[in-house]
Amino acid sequence: YIKQLLKRRDGRLLVLNDLGLNEIINLVDTVIFKKILPGTRVPTDSSLWYPKSIFEDSYGRLWIGEPQSVVLYDGQKIKRISFDREHNSSSFIRSFNFVELHDNTVLISTFNGGFFIYNPVTDKLKQLQTPDFKTEVNHLVNWNGAIYIAGRNGFYRAEVIEKSEIRTERITQSRNLSYLLPL
Repeated sequence: YIKQLLKRRDGRLLVLNDLGLNEIINLVDTVIFKKILPGTRVPTDSSLWYPKSIFEDSYGRLWIGEPQSVVLYDGQKIKRISFDREHNSSSFIRSFNFVELHDNTVLISTFNGGFFIYNPVTDKLKQLQTPDFKTEVNHLVNWNGAIYIAGRNGFYRAEVIEKSEIRTERITQSRNLSYLLPL
């Protein structure tokens, strides 16, 4: 099943599905699906395991959400970042979401409502405190300098406070918002 399409900054089109990550190359009369990373039924150090989401950061690295981990792909090799059991996804279609903050750090949300900042200098994740947020996260976007969350219990605006806490404000109580598309 196709989970997500991503148009990279250089214009290439990628498709993420249960069988891995492919580039779609459109020729005049032919479409080629070029394998970038294979998908497998068991995680390995060179394959994806039922990927759910994909994001490209400003360095051109790809962040790929799996049910229990995040894969960071630099174009040559993958690095799998595992999460504690409480952050594993129980969804067939959702796991982790990603946005890049103004200082080029990546904010990661878990399906279960956890938030993490990735520090590229230390190569570590830091979990953020979420005192006023207790819901599943379906989608996350950074739009016009603000972070927006589509969640099971509504639509939220969020702010990262000194890379230690994320504060949220519920904008609407709509149930089960699935996706946000900035216009």
